[in-house]
Amino acid sequence: MTFTARRTDGGTEASSLGGARRERDRSEGEREGHDDGAHATWWRPSGARATRYGARVRAFAISAVLIGCASAPAAPTPVAAERAPMLPALSFPLVDGTAWSSTALAGDVAVIDVWATYCAPCKKSFPQLNALAADGVAVVGLSVDEDDAAVAAFLTEIPAQFTIARDRTLTVQEPPLAITKLPTVLVVDAAGRVRLRLEEPAESDYAALPAVIAALRAR
Repeated sequence: MTFTARRTDGGTEASSLGGARRERDRSEGEREGHDDGAHATWWRPSGARATRYGARVRAFAISAVLIGCASAPAAPTPVAAERAPMLPALSFPLVDGTAWSSTALAGDVAVIDVWATYCAPCKKSFPQLNALAADGVAVVGLSVDEDDAAVAAFLTEIPAQFTIARDRTLTVQEPPLAITKLPTVLVVDAAGRVRLRLEEPAESDYAALPAVIAALRAR
């Protein structure tokens, strides 16, 4: 199994126990500059027909806007407590070499963010995670990198104000977590249940986490 993460150039990044490899996903139909020599002929209506045509175009444009609004991604919603899986026992070394255990999260809502240095969206998530940590939320960033130097360089460029643990052997790929996409965010409630799982979350998903955490704390 491998992790996949989006890159800024539109390709994908894959990482396995044998080392990281990079793949670029391109299709022939997406290449720019293609010209088959065809020319389009535009029909221009006039008179009453033009009026009806214009009305149809406006109606189509309004429908497109409404459809676009309706298809906007919904805010992340936690699953019900009775359907939420328990977070398995986790134990990883921290960047300073000391041990970390998921038992440290017991009793409050916590966020686990699984990331890697080669994951471009992961860089954008760190300011949001820093803000959560500054507000008193227990945040753990779990790096799945094998290279210690790469992690150190990343954290020098983008400092983390939260706990950074290391999963060098990619154990989170195995069940029950079976994480294969980066970043992946787990929101764990005070009872140790995974109430929210976000794979490749957008910046808006990270921005919604404070509200999600507040709602879980209120229950």
